[in-house]
Amino acid sequence: MTQTSLDLALQTLLDATQQQGHRFSAQMLERTTALTLQLLQQNVAQCLEREDPRLVVAYLSHIEQLAHLAHRARLQLALQAAATGAHSLEMSEYDALREQRTDYERDARFAAGRPCYKTPTDFLSAWLRIDYHEAAGMLTDAQLVVGRITMAGTLTTARFPQLATRWLDPHCDPRSVLQSARALNRLEPADTIAQGVPLAPAARHRDGRSLEEHASELLRSDDPRSCRKRTNALVSKYRKSHSELITLEEGLVKVRTVNGLDEYRLRVRGINAELLRSLLAGADKARTLAGQAARKRRSNPSTTADSPQNPKHTPAASEVATPEWLKSENPAPDWAGIDPMEANENPAADESAKDSVQDGPLAITATDLAEQIDEHLPPSLRRLNALLALLEQRNNRPPRQRSDENQDLLPVSHSEQPPTKTVEPELLVFMKLQDLQDLSTAEGVTAHGVELSATDLRQLLCRSKILPVVFGGDGQVLDLGRSSRFYPDYLKKGIIARDRGCLVPGCSQPPGNCDVHHAAQGGWQGGCPTDIRYGCLLCRNHHTAEQAGIIKVIMHQGLPHVLLPTHLDASQTPRRNAYWHSELLA
Repeated sequence: MTQTSLDLALQTLLDATQQQGHRFSAQMLERTTALTLQLLQQNVAQCLEREDPRLVVAYLSHIEQLAHLAHRARLQLALQAAATGAHSLEMSEYDALREQRTDYERDARFAAGRPCYKTPTDFLSAWLRIDYHEAAGMLTDAQLVVGRITMAGTLTTARFPQLATRWLDPHCDPRSVLQSARALNRLEPADTIAQGVPLAPAARHRDGRSLEEHASELLRSDDPRSCRKRTNALVSKYRKSHSELITLEEGLVKVRTVNGLDEYRLRVRGINAELLRSLLAGADKARTLAGQAARKRRSNPSTTADSPQNPKHTPAASEVATPEWLKSENPAPDWAGIDPMEANENPAADESAKDSVQDGPLAITATDLAEQIDEHLPPSLRRLNALLALLEQRNNRPPRQRSDENQDLLPVSHSEQPPTKTVEPELLVFMKLQDLQDLSTAEGVTAHGVELSATDLRQLLCRSKILPVVFGGDGQVLDLGRSSRFYPDYLKKGIIARDRGCLVPGCSQPPGNCDVHHAAQGGWQGGCPTDIRYGCLLCRNHHTAEQAGIIKVIMHQGLPHVLLPTHLDASQTPRRNAYWHSELLA
């Protein structure tokens, strides 16, 4: 058989199934499905034997569509099995099904006495060879988005009818819809449809609409990560306002000591939580001196040369000199996508690379610090370094800045250590103008996503400087910058207040890991002014992608927007990242 005749036969089978599938016998339906499964298995094997990445990617798309189909069919068929009493068939019917000799022309025979399986869950678990709880979860999920079984054994609407419609949408991932339905179901009382009294969803948003309606609108987004975060924020807000939460006290307590290693538990909220998150974010910045200092592997006094248990000091990996064959004075190649003019959009990093941490004979220069940096230091350890550097800051001050009493109590080795650049936590809060006008019910969100209560806001406003950021009707920042290449801090704070993080949809990189990009007229080289209207936040990965032409940043309706590659967005719709604005619908 030639490929042309085979293609014609397959197309004929597809047309016959679409036009006359309702006339197929049960044996024909089961037979065509089994043949289709075998054909799919053979095609996957043939695809794996070939090394064409285009075929692999094309087949991945087909398999993903098949996974969506299998997810829907699995719940639909499980519910249908429960509704038709598949768990109460005779033993001979199960044997015939396993041996593929079932006679579908006659009616199914049910057990006259005690059936083999007590409940549909028991049957699904045994027949499909899956865990009992997985089988129970299948039926529970089916009642949320497929349908519910009444006392008479008939099928009725699902508990969340709007999400059920979205679940059947072929352009929507059914797994994301089911995840939203599960989250909303935890807010509802137990359904009593088995007792003949079906319960409709009762959870309401503060605007009067149901949470289901809000969740259904969020699922229209093409970005699953933003949708998941905003749905979680929606549920969290409702739970916080409708339930009595157990409030834990703030504090720092020692949990235990294991092999000389102390373990502590730290609880903070509100302003303190934001200060701590700001400290951790500062430790993750690799281009500042404070971030580089956090990447310096700290020496353990118990393993130094002075320790009797370890008379020899073994240098850490960061202290070993780089071999000459790894060093190069040549610039990065073109394929790296690194533009020397745009390599660093942060003027603070450039200035910190030139200046030392502190003037004087004990100052550490950027060159000295770079020789001690361990880029492979785990994030948990470098964040600990940043916290300990703050605690040691008083010890690291010159002796003339300490009292004589405290100086006598300090070891000489500590007082002679060179100063270390420490992370300075910064607290930036986003608020609405109407909240500032009525602080009794005001709410705010920090730059790192901490929600502040009205009490925290009032305390903060009493002792802090206010940075006003005024937005227009479409979210434009109504403030202009200066015509210089680098954005000063006060303009960068305005851009952070607007974008909250990387502009690319679905990206979860916070402002601390982002550069300010010139969005108009081809960037700074093309003549784009350093104006707050034309600045946007891009993480380093997407900043490089923009410079390489993979994505584009354009101005649309007075705001920077992103154009994704055509193979990801055929409509070329200008988009902004909704991941950072979960509080708008919560």
